[in-house]
Amino acid sequence: MTDHPIGRILTEAASGRFPAADGSVEIVRPWRAGVEGVLSMTGRAYVATTRSRESVLAHKLDGYGRAVDPLFVSWLAGPGGWADCLDAVLMALGTGVGAVGAAVLGISV
Repeated sequence: MTDHPIGRILTEAASGRFPAADGSVEIVRPWRAGVEGVLSMTGRAYVATTRSRESVLAHKLDGYGRAVDPLFVSWLAGPGGWADCLDAVLMALGTGVGAVGAAVLGISV
């Protein structure tokens, strides 16, 4: 997961290390071919796309919510494209003990 910029960002966030909430938008390559989208965190956004940086930034995006504006997401999807709902990604580091170890330790999984 850490070989892609978004994978690194999510791994860092799961460890409690978040990007600066400076309102910036970073353009990165798509996670996989044919799947483009936006990761928005507090004060920072990442747009995973094959579109040019200039065409993306022409939408006057920011990391405070404009990167997930429905008009931008529709443009990103393109004609005949598909846009889903705004969703949340919740992450945490595992305990490393697995389900059996968790049961022994009394940890709910």
